[in-house]
Amino acid sequence: MHAYIPHAADLLVPVRTPARQRSADKLEQRGRLCAEAKRWIVPKSRWLFVDGTAAELF
Repeated sequence: MHAYIPHAADLLVPVRTPARQRSADKLEQRGRLCAEAKRWIVPKSRWLFVDGTAAELF
């Protein structure tokens, strides 16, 4: 049995807050994050830094 984990939109939680967008912009400038449409993607060459990237976003 799998637990249902609601999507942020289901909870009416804003995902891209201004502060989070600023962090994402800085990470993108450093090459640690790529913005593609509605997704943020960590390039394979930057996987080593993914914990720090997530910490900066959340």
